[in-house]
Formats: sequence, structure tokens, C-alpha cells
Amino acid sequence: MYCTGLSHVDISEASPLFLTDDNMLFSKDGTRLLRQLTDDKEDYTIPPTVTAIGQGCFRFLNTLQRLTIPANVTSISHYVLYGCKNLTDVYCLAVTPIRLGNYVFALTDLSTVTLHVPHGCRYAYSVSTGWSQFGTIVDDLSTHSPGTSEKDETTGICDATQVGDKSRRVNGG
Repeated sequence: MYCTGLSHVDISEASPLFLTDDNMLFSKDGTRLLRQLTDDKEDYTIPPTVTAIGQGCFRFLNTLQRLTIPANVTSISHYVLYGCKNLTDVYCLAVTPIRLGNYVFALTDLSTVTLHVPHGCRYAYSVSTGWSQFGTIVDDLSTHSPGTSEKDETTGICDATQVGDKSRRVNGG
């Protein structure tokens, strides 16, 4: 955040471009998370409607300790977690490593941050550009969705096409 001390931002409901929720700025349709508007978040779970995280969304947000990224996110733009000094855990529910922009984690000491990924996906993340920078990667998240039984959930087989191997699927472990 560049406006230290900012406590609240109001966007008119009539805005054709934006909406706000919990001091977060979204595209009007709720699919793009554009910006953290205040510097008061320690723990944030991105809503499941979001498919893209905009440039610099959490940049220099030093209060942020834990971030949960839903499985629907397919792209994370540049500088999203740039300079987040107190980040300790990132929970990424995507089975396939998400495409990252440039400098997503720059000036954030990832050697002290734990990346939590779905069961069986540790290897795919550990060899994926950007994600491999995390000091610790653990596959301790369930891909279990509400309304399905554990028997119905995926077996943790991660798609390796995002990590450069188009000929096979990777079962991390």
C-alpha cells in the first residue's frame, strides 16, 4: 500500500467497472482481484469467484501473514506479493501451479514462507517457475469440495504441463 493510514474506501454500487468488499477492490463481475485498499489484513482468503489477481494487489502489505488462493485462480500478475515482509504461509488450492507474472514474490523472503498445496502436488510446485522459490512446500491441502465425499475427490495427480513436461502427469510425493 502506498497510502499508509487509509482505513476505508467506498466505490459506488453504480460503478460500471468496480466493486468493493472487505476493503478489497474487484472488477465489477468479481473475477479479478485488483487491489488491497487498506493495510489491515493479516489473514485473507481470496473469494472463489476470482480467476485472476491483478498487478501489485498485495504489494508491500506488511501486515499480511497468511493468504489463501482458491483453485479457480488461473493467473497471478506482476508484483502481487512484492515486499510482503511478514508473510508466513500461502495456501494455494490449485492442482496445477498457477501461471505467475514477473517479480510476484520479489523482496519477500520466501525461505521463511511455507507453501501449502493439494495432496500429491508438491513436486509439480517444486519444479514450477516462481513457486519453487518457497523454502518449504507441503502437500497438506485437500481438494475435497463441499457436497462431495472424500472418495469423489481427485487423487492428487497434478498436471505437469505447466512445469514443462507435456508428455506425462506428475504425482508428487
